[in-house]
Amino acid sequence: MKYLLSILCLFIFSCDSGGDDEVEGCTDANACNFNADATIEDNSCKELDCNNECGGSAVEDECGVCDGGGPEENLDCDGHLNSVCGYDDFEYLTGCGNSVEGGCTPTASHLADIADGYCVMAGYTNAVSYDSITVGPVQNVLNIGCNYSEANPDYYSCDFVGYCNENNPGAWGVNDSWPVISNLVCE
Repeated sequence: MKYLLSILCLFIFSCDSGGDDEVEGCTDANACNFNADATIEDNSCKELDCNNECGGSAVEDECGVCDGGGPEENLDCDGHLNSVCGYDDFEYLTGCGNSVEGGCTPTASHLADIADGYCVMAGYTNAVSYDSITVGPVQNVLNIGCNYSEANPDYYSCDFVGYCNENNPGAWGVNDSWPVISNLVCE
């Protein structure tokens, strides 16, 4: 009798109760919380964020940095100066670097003064690095000082920044004596 009762209990508890085969969960195999046992989609599927957190909210900023804050003010994602004195459409920068009576000498040796001037006007302390371009002509050249009195580094100001060539704004004949700056990095 004891043996018969054990078989009867085993039979009762092993029988299909009818609705237990249905399992709710995420049925999307591409989701990070995919449930292989789920038979009913419950709209709980999630994706990995850029920190590899399932269902997380971290996203890449415009520079491709996960959960980053984007570039610093006046800089692009590579750290190059891309905005100064309200101008953000320039490709190259120049100026005198040293104003002498009746002339201007924007030679390569004076580019450091010019670079520092742009960095200071953009809210930074000084230039860290830049490229000197001596082959041209080039377009979209922003200039500190369209006349010699404005070009002295002691008087660098946003009031004197602009495109100087009125007939062809931003055009600049570039050579070893008249270089321009690109890829300016400030600190």
